[in-house]
Amino acid sequence: MNIKKIHGFFIPGHIPLTLLILGFILFRFLHTEEGGSLEFWGLMTMQTGTAFLLLYLNRAFIIIRRRTLLPVFFYLLFTGLNPAYHCTWSSGIASLCVLLFFIFLFSTSRQSYPQGNAFNIALILTLGSFVWQPLLFFFLVLWLGSAYLHELNFRSFFGSLTGFAVIYLFIFTGSIYLGDNPDIFMDKLPDLRALFQFRPLEGFTRPDYMIAGALFVLFIVAGSNIFSRSISENTKTIVSLSFLYIVTFFVFVFLFLQPQWKNEWFSILCLPLSLLVAHLFSMPSRWLITWLMLLSIAFFLTVPFLK
Repeated sequence: MNIKKIHGFFIPGHIPLTLLILGFILFRFLHTEEGGSLEFWGLMTMQTGTAFLLLYLNRAFIIIRRRTLLPVFFYLLFTGLNPAYHCTWSSGIASLCVLLFFIFLFSTSRQSYPQGNAFNIALILTLGSFVWQPLLFFFLVLWLGSAYLHELNFRSFFGSLTGFAVIYLFIFTGSIYLGDNPDIFMDKLPDLRALFQFRPLEGFTRPDYMIAGALFVLFIVAGSNIFSRSISENTKTIVSLSFLYIVTFFVFVFLFLQPQWKNEWFSILCLPLSLLVAHLFSMPSRWLITWLMLLSIAFFLTVPFLK
């Protein structure tokens, strides 16, 4: 068996990705009773669009220097064929908000005034929190990422707080306009008791453990590859991948602490992890890495049959 040919078949990704998308659509039809509904097509379009927006993120900011469709391939592989984590409106909107968060954050290095992007990110996270409240935790990621990318200063920090405050100022103004009803404003404030409700691993099933374990193994291998190849890689690439590695660890922690929202945390986890895994498998072929890639693909193709 020629390992280099197998590896070369997957790197461009056109044929494997096409087959995966067709399988993704077919699988969804077979596992839903609402195959013709607007919600079904809306969710599937959102998930596929998020995957290709992930490819835009990769190419726009050269996170992976080699041209490849692997980020899209692995994102759809991790999420599309998994019956335990079918896309819902909350998970779809949450992952889309986080992806927009990445795009704005990485683009701050090209701008002289990072407070504008910090403001935009805060707007996205705050609006998204009305659908899924734990998106507010990503304000911590915003400040950490800004510091890691050397973009954190008083103006960017104040810009993020302003973006959060503007949304609630509109709600407060609207509550006054609608008859000075404070309940409208109070109902929209974050529910801190629900937000900080932690139930470590409560309700995790055997497939959950197996899937999370497989993703964690890929996370560890991808991390060791990033730090062992830091000398040969471009500095900007290493900084971007290192930040995504930190974000992935952050999401893993919350996935285990808040399993009541495992759909949403899992969908978000697959965004940075798909880039990390794609970077790992896009490297010049080593037989061990190629076999790990094939085993990973085989495992996630069998996920629908796990019980």
